[in-house]
Amino acid sequence: MRVLKSIMLAGAMLLATPVFFSSCEEDATNLKYKMEVTVVNDFTKVVEAINNGALKNEQAINQLKQAIDQMNADQQTKLQAIIDAVNAVNNTLDAKLAVIEAAIKAQTLSMEAKMDLLKGVIAAQTTSLETKLGAIEAAIKAQTLSVEAKMDLIHDIIDAQTTALELKIAAIEAAVKAQTLSMEAKMDLIHDIIASQTAALELKLAAIKTAMNEESIALADKLALVEQAIKDQATNFDTKMELLTTAVTSIPDYRDKLAAIETAINNVPDYATQLAAIEAVLNNVNSTLTDKLALLESIETAITESGNKLAAIKAVIDALPDYTTEFTNIKAEISNLLQAVKDGTTSKEAAIAAIAAKIEELKAAGGITGGGTTGGGTATETMEYVDLGLPSGKKWSKKYLGAETVTDEGDYYAWGETSPKDINDFTKENYKLLDGAWGEFRRYHGKDGWKQLMPYDDAATARLGNKWHIPTETEVKELFDNCTAKEITLNGQPGIALVSKINNNYIFFRNNGVRSGNKWYFATECVSWTADLSPLEVHNAIFFKIYMDEGDIITTTKWVIERAGGMNIRPIYY
Repeated sequence: MRVLKSIMLAGAMLLATPVFFSSCEEDATNLKYKMEVTVVNDFTKVVEAINNGALKNEQAINQLKQAIDQMNADQQTKLQAIIDAVNAVNNTLDAKLAVIEAAIKAQTLSMEAKMDLLKGVIAAQTTSLETKLGAIEAAIKAQTLSVEAKMDLIHDIIDAQTTALELKIAAIEAAVKAQTLSMEAKMDLIHDIIASQTAALELKLAAIKTAMNEESIALADKLALVEQAIKDQATNFDTKMELLTTAVTSIPDYRDKLAAIETAINNVPDYATQLAAIEAVLNNVNSTLTDKLALLESIETAITESGNKLAAIKAVIDALPDYTTEFTNIKAEISNLLQAVKDGTTSKEAAIAAIAAKIEELKAAGGITGGGTTGGGTATETMEYVDLGLPSGKKWSKKYLGAETVTDEGDYYAWGETSPKDINDFTKENYKLLDGAWGEFRRYHGKDGWKQLMPYDDAATARLGNKWHIPTETEVKELFDNCTAKEITLNGQPGIALVSKINNNYIFFRNNGVRSGNKWYFATECVSWTADLSPLEVHNAIFFKIYMDEGDIITTTKWVIERAGGMNIRPIYY
């Protein structure tokens, strides 16, 4: 009865209007009562201030945390006050989320109390979806909760039969994207969901889709998920095929997509299953032209027996849609080669060798060159070029990539990224080819043997199409060898012109510099990326520079800088 009275008193204090006391109050009992009432009212007043828009974000959370920590009450009473605030229909979403985050940060609440709060909020039928999602996000981001506590919460959400599928998927996505969770914890979560005998198929598909879309997850980890899905003896065949199809269609990178298909095919027991896996991807409604071309290319290496290889190629060719005239003609040529084998006029080996070359042509006609491009290498904008009469026949762009005029500096890119960024965002933490500031490189890490940008990592190819690319060091040297550098001012912009020794045409370079964090290097010099990785250190890439040195103009490619830095790009056309 005494406990009940205590709780009722605390509730009454929480709902009480502000009470004012004389500054000369000296009675000890009254002073204690004043402190208790004031502190509880502080909590209520902060919530009201958030509701009214007077407090926002961190300020509100900090004041709520302080009010909770100073509340002269036991754990149960504090927790009840917080729950009442979250459940109050008159409180705004911002106020409820601030209360939850403040509770997570509070020093006077035990870990058990915090977890009880979070689990209660998420399980409650009366709590809105927005509040539940906010609670999950706050819990995952919190530094005051252990990784074990966070993963326990996520597993509770996923395992609960009463939890809506939408909320389960949201919890998975939040966990995979969280910077506060280790990669090991994230991958364990995805592995557990895929292997689960009780998880719904929709949840498994959502889990593998989330993993395949996440850039911070290395290719090796994605392939491990595909391998697990295919090898799992407890998973039926139809589910395996759906998981494979979802994985392939969700991967944005062509080369990664290709690797996933090869991994799947290499881990099935026989040709019949291999063909079934290929057909499953082909027949999926979400399967794109890029997916089908990746299937076609994977057959070359993943299926060894020549007769089976040709049959699988035919299955894909028959399923390919008509695209451009060139694309359709190449399809027909491959079909003719397959028919020639059937007629006995061409050997299997000769046909396979010829088809391999035709597949490369087919990829190029479909917008995929070399290792492929995520966007298909289809031009999203145009660029004028200047014919300098170079021996190679290659032509240099008239301006920087993203520039509106010849004298503009254009967009800034990190090496190997295909989207420009704000000049202050060029840090290792934001570099998309790096797993965290101190993690491993996803590509061009020395082990894969790649020394130059693949087409799908080339910003010029992504924006201008397959005939454009970032120049290699060799191509820059050709430019320098066949041009004379002259200091000029063009449209009021000082810079340097490279004038062709062959036809007297020229291209203009302005001073632009390199962006790194909030710093600006080489601001009075003309610099631009090459497509080449540093031969000595994989975290550096080569750039070329044109600058004045004691009255002389120096043109050189003997410069390297961290790949995460921002620099302009001067594309070439061929």
